[in-house]
Amino acid sequence: MTVLLLCCAALAQAAPSPAPSSSKPTASARSAGGRKAPQPKPDEGSLTKGTYTEKFFSLSYALPANWVVRTPEIRQGLAAQDNAVLLLSAFGKDKPAVSEINPSVTLSAESLSSYPDVKTAEDYFAVLSQVVTSKGFVVLNAPAEIDVGGVTFLRGDFQKQEDDSTTYQATMVALRKDYLLTITAISGNEEDLTPLLNRLQIFAPPTLNRR
Repeated sequence: MTVLLLCCAALAQAAPSPAPSSSKPTASARSAGGRKAPQPKPDEGSLTKGTYTEKFFSLSYALPANWVVRTPEIRQGLAAQDNAVLLLSAFGKDKPAVSEINPSVTLSAESLSSYPDVKTAEDYFAVLSQVVTSKGFVVLNAPAEIDVGGVTFLRGDFQKQEDDSTTYQATMVALRKDYLLTITAISGNEEDLTPLLNRLQIFAPPTLNRR
């Protein structure tokens, strides 16, 4: 997912697939014909009247007015992976000025099987911080817990100084249904980050959506 996030972040301003699991399906996972039943996984969701909805994670995101959704185009530019899905990628402007930092929001999910050593959101942030700081960002705020509709996310903030401009990034991650669910906001104004993240809503009881 870290690679996925960085690809989307790069587009805002202009990891190999895991080995197949060797675990055998249980009897309940097999159909009457002896075949393994398909396991539920995140879908691409839908966009209606400026609100993105995705049923697997029971979430919605209300886009700011006049934002541009570029999810289909960016999906085409990413390497196909069965273990990861780009849910939403939206931008404040379609054609920003060359020197302008285009605000953006990215929602994505990746199977925990991609990260065998990641057991908690804290573990994931250790990986994310290494990748992001290698691209010139520095940690602005250490990860802290945020509650969204009864689901606990971990939020961390970063910033990158380039010439006369500063890029701010805030990422929230939660472990849900054996996936890392991530939302990242990017802006040239630090004060924009929290309002952008606050547009994420969980619309089902968290007890129905735990791993």
